[in-house]
This record gives sequence, structure tokens and C-alpha cells, in this order.
Amino acid sequence: MNYLLIDTNIFVSKKFDVAQEYFTILTDLVSNEEVIVLYNDILLHEYKNNIDKMINVSTKIITAGLKQTGSLLSKYKPNEEKNNKEISKNFEKYWINNIKETFCGKFFQLSPKQIEISKDVDSIFKNYFEVMPPFENKNEKKTEFPDAFIAYSLKDWKDKNAGEEDDVYIITQDKGMKCCCKSLDIKTFDSLESFYDLLNSNSNFEGLNELLKRKLNETISDNITEDQIMIDNNDNDEEVEDIRDIYVGSLEYDVLKIEKGNVIFSAVACVGLSVVYNYKDYGTSIWDSEEKVYLRLPQETNELEREVELRFLITVCFNPHFPFNQVREEDMSFSIEPDFSSIDIYSDRYLY
Repeated sequence: MNYLLIDTNIFVSKKFDVAQEYFTILTDLVSNEEVIVLYNDILLHEYKNNIDKMINVSTKIITAGLKQTGSLLSKYKPNEEKNNKEISKNFEKYWINNIKETFCGKFFQLSPKQIEISKDVDSIFKNYFEVMPPFENKNEKKTEFPDAFIAYSLKDWKDKNAGEEDDVYIITQDKGMKCCCKSLDIKTFDSLESFYDLLNSNSNFEGLNELLKRKLNETISDNITEDQIMIDNNDNDEEVEDIRDIYVGSLEYDVLKIEKGNVIFSAVACVGLSVVYNYKDYGTSIWDSEEKVYLRLPQETNELEREVELRFLITVCFNPHFPFNQVREEDMSFSIEPDFSSIDIYSDRYLY
């Protein structure tokens, strides 16, 4: 299981807006039992405190704007300044009630697991006096106690509860917090998006090989033409007349990049080809050295079956609300780019 604690600065950067896509993805991951969110009372207090700070800043900006507008209009509308004060109060009341209640409501819909506050005061104060993370900034040491208790609470919970197959993460943009957590053997990410990328990269791509082979078969059959196939380097003016059969045998692929809604693969496919081709039989013809032409140049037809390695760049687009391994085929789109301009195959005379 993936256990996740989200530091306050992550939600601050999102303005505590739980209507954004990042929170929808988190909700889906929790619903699919891929992630369990952790918190404690200190972290919850930090969430609420920072919502209040954000509201206060917004209210001051609105109030200043309304005050300036009111003073300009007071000459024409004596009650305008009074009306603006009411607007300011209502704005603050609306935001306080709405944002805090909405955020807390959505957060607890995640069914987060509450962890105990660490009692390891000795280690925390040792870091404080030795100016160790998260107390590395001497000018702000005293303000970092909440971070220290959050980090050590997570460590204590991990030591007591996490199994060998469990992973415990903290998402934070705070450098001191990251250093502190790393020293406590807690994995860190600086954004939820990078954490989602990790889950996608670790997804079990069950059935993907067969799916990619099928899509490659369709692409190759629909797009490879006779003039792209070169036989024996065209030594005998070979010309492919017909492609009888084409199929993908084995397939190997590497994930090059995972980003929101896209996975890019580099693929090497062993492709079987059965072609009918014409060629000029120079071996049985007569060369006229004076005229410098072949006097009799028969044209022969042959059928050839070969397997060749072909490279492709495959981009799979999918709904970013779900980990890649949970996306249905009908919800995917494929872009397949051949990494070749021609296909070279050789007849029996090149095998000896």
C-alpha cells in the first residue's frame, strides 16, 4: 500500500481548491485502494490556519479595492462606502465558511488515517539545538516545530505500522522538511503530480504487450507499402509486387516518459513478412560487352518469408484521472511512429 502525507504548502500552492484535477485524481486513487492519506492534529491545524491566512490576505485586497472605489463614489452616492463595508464583511464570511468547510469536508471524504503526535521530544530538540533540518534556518527555527513534529510523527507511525511491501511518502515543497524526512528514511516528492507519475510508472502493465502487438499489427498492415520493402539491396532490380502476410511476433518495449495522460514507449518488434517480388535474373542472361547491354534478361517471380526487427515510437494517451493500468482500451488512443524509412530483407543467396 502507498501511504501519503500531504504537507500544507502543497495545498497552499493549490489555494486549497479541491475542485481541481489534482484532488480528483487523489480521490480516485483512494477509492481504488491504491493510496491511504495520513494526517495528525498538528497538520490539520496547519491546514486550517493557512486557509485563514489566505482568506485574510484576499479580504484585505478586496477591502482596499472597495475602499478606494467607495471614496471615489461617495461624492455621488453617500451610502456607497457603507455598502462596501457590508460587501467586505459578507465576502469574508462567505470565504471563511465556504473554503474551510469545503476543504475539510472533501479532505475527510478521503477517509484519511489519523496518526499519533510523536512523543520523541528528545530527538526533536536535539535537531533544534544542533540546527539540523527542519531547523536549519536560524532566523525561523521556532516556527519549524510543527514540521518537526509532523515528520517525527510520520516516522513513528511508519516504524510501528508499515510492512515490507508498504511505501510511506510525504509530499512537500519545503527543503528543510524534505531533508528531515529523508534523514528519517521517509520518501519525499515535491508535488502530487510527480507522485502520480511514480504510481503510473510502477503500474502493472498486464496485457499491454498483447495490446501493443495488436495495435502494431494494425498500423503496419495499414501503412507499410510494397515500395518501402527493399530486397537484396535491389542488386537485381527487385520489386515487391504484393505483401501476402505481415504480423508482429515478439515485442520488447521500454517506457521513455510518463506524463499527465501520456505514456511514451520505445518498442522493438520482430515482424514477419511474406512478400511476392519480381527480379531480373542477371545470372542467366548474356552480356554484350560491345553494346554494354544484356541481350536476354529474364524477369523472375519469387516468394520470400523473413522476420525483421523494426523500431517504433508509441505514444498512448489516456484519462489522467486513473492509473495507466486501470484505463480501458476503449479509453486509450495510440500514436505509432515507425523509426525507419525502409525495410531491408535478404533472399537465400545472402544466407550462405
